[in-house]
Amino acid sequence: MARVAHLKAIQAFEAVARTGSVTLAAEDLLVSQSAISYHIQVLEAALGVKLFDRRARRVQLTMAGERLLPHVRDGLQSIERGLQSVAKTNASTIVRVAVLPMFASRWLAPRLSDFWDKFPKIELSFTHDNTALIVTDPTGENTDVAIQWGVGGWKGVECQLLLQAPLIATCSPDLLKRAPIKSVSDLAAHTLLHVDDHEMWRQWLLQARGDETLAQKGLLMSDRHFQLSATLNGVGISLFIRSFIQSELDKGLLVSPLPLEFATAFSYYLVRPKRGLAGGASRFHEWIVTRASSPAR
Repeated sequence: MARVAHLKAIQAFEAVARTGSVTLAAEDLLVSQSAISYHIQVLEAALGVKLFDRRARRVQLTMAGERLLPHVRDGLQSIERGLQSVAKTNASTIVRVAVLPMFASRWLAPRLSDFWDKFPKIELSFTHDNTALIVTDPTGENTDVAIQWGVGGWKGVECQLLLQAPLIATCSPDLLKRAPIKSVSDLAAHTLLHVDDHEMWRQWLLQARGDETLAQKGLLMSDRHFQLSATLNGVGISLFIRSFIQSELDKGLLVSPLPLEFATAFSYYLVRPKRGLAGGASRFHEWIVTRASSPAR
C-alpha cells in the first residue's frame, strides 16, 4: 500500500482536480503556483503514476487521477467532520450546512453578508461537497441543512424547492471559431460536457427539439467547477444557469450561441432532517428560502 506523508500534496491534488487549473488551485489554497506544482510532483512520485495531463492553458485528470479523486475527497471530508466533532465551540450557535461548490460560490457567497447583518451571532460551518451528504445522513448528526441538486423526493429527509434552474448552452468564443453553432443540430459537431450523468443534456435537447441521442456523447465529469474550467478553455459545450456564469458572459469569456433557455427536472432543493430545526438552523432555513424567493434573488 502506497503511503503519502504530505497532506498538503493531497490537498493540492484535490484543489487542482476541482478547479482544473494550477492557478485557481493556488488562489484557493492561498499558496503560490510553484508550491502547487511541487506538491503534485511529490504525490505523483510517491504513487509512481501521472495524475494530470498538462496541456496548454488547462490541466486534466488522467485515468489514475480519476480513480484517486473520490478517495481523496472522502478522506478530506472525513477529516473535516472529525475536526468539527471535537471542536470546543458552542454547538447551539453553529449551523452546519452542506452545500454544493458551484451553488456556494455562484449564489450563496455573494449573499452571506446579508445573513450576518441580520444574525451576527449565528456561526455557519460549511461542508462543500458534490454529493448529497444529508441524504446519507438523514438524522442530521453531521449536517443541519443541505442545498442539494436533483429532482427531490429523497427518503428520510424533508425537501423544499429552493431555486429552479433554467439552463443555457454555453461555450468559449474560440470554440465557435472552429465550428459555428447556428442551430441545435450544429451541436453534433461539438463535445458536450456532462456532470454526474447525461440526463440534463438529454432533457434540454428534447425541449429544444434536437437529437436527444447526442446526450450520450461527450465528456463526463464529477465537478461543476472542473466543467466550467473546461468550458472556458474550449474543451466543449456545457449547460449552466445563466446567473451563475453572468460574469463570464459579460466579460466575453463565455458565449451562449443559441437563444434557448429550458428548465429540466433538476433544481436546487433545501434539505433538512425530519426531526425539524431549531435556533440558528431554523433562522438560516427561513433566511435562505426568503432570499431565493425574492425578485432580486
